[in-house]
Amino acid sequence: MLGYLLARRGVEVTVLEKHPDFFRDFRGDTVHPSTLDVLKELGLLEEFLALPHQKVEAGGVVIGDSAFRVADFRHLPTRCKFIALMPQWDFLNFLSSRARKFPSFQLLMGHEAVNLIKDRRRVAGVVAKNDGREVEVRADLVIGCNGRHCVVRDAAGLVCAGVGMVVTAGVCGWAAWKVWCKVAEAEGRSGLRGAGRDSARTAVARG
Repeated sequence: MLGYLLARRGVEVTVLEKHPDFFRDFRGDTVHPSTLDVLKELGLLEEFLALPHQKVEAGGVVIGDSAFRVADFRHLPTRCKFIALMPQWDFLNFLSSRARKFPSFQLLMGHEAVNLIKDRRRVAGVVAKNDGREVEVRADLVIGCNGRHCVVRDAAGLVCAGVGMVVTAGVCGWAAWKVWCKVAEAEGRSGLRGAGRDSARTAVARG
């Protein structure tokens, strides 16, 4: 998204993706109403919603034999009052295909950032690996977006505060760790399927 926004303004952008494609499980399947609002402002919403997806207008939780509704997105002050469930690889393929329409945008698949290029005390780009060879990508500004194991952050000597994932529900907050797995689901429904005192289970139907 950042690459798209910069290229839209005419800034030369090179995005590095470690894998040869975006087809990775468990990258997240939810596109939230605030993100849908951004797509609308960019003029991309109608095209995006033409892709296969599921609309989630409300969310519930099942505790034991009882079901409770805990969220109703139809009351949000947004254009789209729902969460769109879509495999993230479809979202990334969509966004990158639109970004490629800008002449200043470049996406290098199969390029893994492994180090920073430093010119005296200034960061001047990144070193990437592609097919076993090292490639230098020079840049005035380097932004690391490769998650919790960010090589760019480590190479820059920046310290990450590890606090887990903070989940906020209503007025309550707690630190949580996510474990992803794939199971058969005959009912094909998404939502918070079970919750206990210190754990919860969420099901996302892939369609």
